[in-house]
Amino acid sequence: PLKQAILPEPRIINPGPGSLVVDAVQVLAAPPFLAQPQFAAVLDDLAGFFKRPIPQAAWTGEAPPGILPLVLVPLAALPQDIPHSDELGEDGYCLRVGKVDATHEGILIAAHSLRGVYYGCQTLKQLIDLDKKTVPEVEIIDWPAFQIRGAPGGPLNAKKMDLMRSLKMNFYMMSLGDITKKELEQPLTEDQQQHLTRVREEADKRFLIVAPFASPGWGQTEMHFADPKRCEAVQRRFAEYYACGYRQFALMFDDLFNIGRDKLTFADDLERFKHIGNAHRFLALEVYQGLKRLDPDNLLYVCP
Repeated sequence: PLKQAILPEPRIINPGPGSLVVDAVQVLAAPPFLAQPQFAAVLDDLAGFFKRPIPQAAWTGEAPPGILPLVLVPLAALPQDIPHSDELGEDGYCLRVGKVDATHEGILIAAHSLRGVYYGCQTLKQLIDLDKKTVPEVEIIDWPAFQIRGAPGGPLNAKKMDLMRSLKMNFYMMSLGDITKKELEQPLTEDQQQHLTRVREEADKRFLIVAPFASPGWGQTEMHFADPKRCEAVQRRFAEYYACGYRQFALMFDDLFNIGRDKLTFADDLERFKHIGNAHRFLALEVYQGLKRLDPDNLLYVCP
């Protein structure tokens, strides 16, 4: 068994007999990966781990001498079939430390997508002992049990995003404090918009989808669902998120019972909706339709 604990634990681990010296690492990537904009994020992640820039070149099928090649290729480019390759999906990968071609030792990560390669790199980082400059020979084949892996929470920072990256989490529902709750009627300031844009850009580098959310009902007054101005304010907030580059969003009605706002109180709300669940459904549909008008590919998550 491996001495290192890999998190999350991979599905298949086949340890080898020895280890390789990790020195003079060079990334050799297949052209389809090199051409993708997010390939730079993969290199930056590796450079941050090794604390130095990592040279890169196109993979030609054979590693040049004098380096430890880190070969990144599509699964279809491998000469032999990988077990469970049809189950790997976009996030799975095969990681091999040992032979990368007929004569050279190195590290190979194969996946159907660049995102799978990125998650393979997260496993590789856990395998490498930087102090001893070694990595154990091993074959790891892994794929996630769930397409969406994440959590809801407060504002995002680099430390939290790096933790999520190491655990191969790919989704985060983000609260923004008063922006999310008490200030829905107030447009975002320029500083707030710039901050949201920076968060989204940093998340993109980690292959992390962020869905900012709004929580109607947590403001100074209860949510008045029959008031068009209050509904428009909620929709406007999501349009502002969209302008900052977000394409997935969340509408959160949970925990309102904790502050006694899980019932309708306005007379016209009671007459029109009868029950708080009907009012929540109405607002969710209004927000959903507004987001679809902005972009048919937008997604909305609702927590009742």
